[in-house]
Amino acid sequence: MNCPVCKIEELNPVELEGDLQAFECPKCKGNFIPYFNYQKFLENRTLNMDIIDKVKFNKVFNNKDDDTLKNCPECGKVLIARKAGFGLEFYIEKCGHCSGIWLDNNEWNFLKESNLENNIYYIFSSSWQNYVHKQEVHEIKINNIKKYFSDEQSEKIIDFLDWLDNQENKREIQTYIISN
Repeated sequence: MNCPVCKIEELNPVELEGDLQAFECPKCKGNFIPYFNYQKFLENRTLNMDIIDKVKFNKVFNNKDDDTLKNCPECGKVLIARKAGFGLEFYIEKCGHCSGIWLDNNEWNFLKESNLENNIYYIFSSSWQNYVHKQEVHEIKINNIKKYFSDEQSEKIIDFLDWLDNQENKREIQTYIISN
């Protein structure tokens, strides 16, 4: 199997974890995890979705990975990229045909540090991507509030918005505010 990034480099067998067999590119250090190997890895793990809301990770990444398409090293089909989210700004690629996973250099370590290594397939679900999108929109709103208002005003607005999000009658409160 050849690396989907370097194109000519042969992938070598490697253990990402004691029970997770993968392949690594000797040049770019990217990893390919075959579908069967990841499923076997998940068999001995329990999925804890509670941790996801608490994940905050402060690594700096580019907004987008390399814009070139990558082909699956196992079957040659195009890999599908999805943003990891939850504080992780990189994209993970998965083959839509054989379900193998491509992780660029150190992405496995970042997923592990964020307790997301058991959730890789969920990253490709629409509900995960919708949540990631909502997080991004929320961050944009917060940054705009901070940009256009003083620190004191921003703090009060953000506190109010957080309070409003937890109200059962949120729509009625918004309607009342808009109408006055």
